[in-house]
Amino acid sequence: MSAEQVRSWLGQLFEKLCQKPELMPGYFRRLVPEHGLERTICDYIAGMTDRFCIKYQLFDLEATRRENTYLRKLLEEDSG
Repeated sequence: MSAEQVRSWLGQLFEKLCQKPELMPGYFRRLVPEHGLERTICDYIAGMTDRFCIKYQLFDLEATRRENTYLRKLLEEDSG
């Protein structure tokens, strides 16, 4: 993957999250009033692993969020 492709993907991800900030986890959404939407989105993307970021780009954002919720429930069941 070229540097230009990565820049393009990150730009697309940024735009998607600007349009639908509710797709970010609640922790990040709560930072928006204090830090602004664009800064918060940048911080969120910067914290992603490469694999997670690519998954966000290749697959539906909402599907990824549902999967995250499902996996968290499984972890809670295993630890509880």
